[in-house]
Amino acid sequence: MIQLLILVAFLVLVVGVFLFYLGMLLSIRYEAPFVPSSQKATKVMLEAAKIMPGEIVYDLGSGDGRLVRGAARGGAKATGVERSRLLVFFSGLIGAITRTPKHTFLRASFYDVDISNADVVFTYLFPNVMAKLKVKFEKELRPGARVVSYAFKVPGWTAKERIEFSPKRPAVYVYVR
Repeated sequence: MIQLLILVAFLVLVVGVFLFYLGMLLSIRYEAPFVPSSQKATKVMLEAAKIMPGEIVYDLGSGDGRLVRGAARGGAKATGVERSRLLVFFSGLIGAITRTPKHTFLRASFYDVDISNADVVFTYLFPNVMAKLKVKFEKELRPGARVVSYAFKVPGWTAKERIEFSPKRPAVYVYVR
């Protein structure tokens, strides 16, 4: 009986890992593959955003939801936007387990989500995506909204702050609309 339970647990684990990596591979076709930020990068981004309690935060391409949960723990109303069903499920599950307050995960394209009420927008997206998002930012973000981007710049914008926290890691860019 114990051997059967071990076998079932092993199969569930293998299927879970397979589905997780399949979801990551499929995310490439949506221009934003899942590449998790390090804990240090997450901490630096959250500190750079200077989030105040009650602010509205979006993470475009939220992946595993680290920034969303971190912003929510700081008192923000945080929303992660992610195309992958698996990552949305995983992020929500971790948020429920950790009882993180005031956060949501949407399964949607970040191009389609209205961010006009945002105080802070997080990104970790390739340059071609940042070029497309620049148009969205200029159309939707109100003056004073902050964009915090890991590794990739918003083309044509001048960063208010560039934070290099490790010689082996890319910089964090902070923009104010």
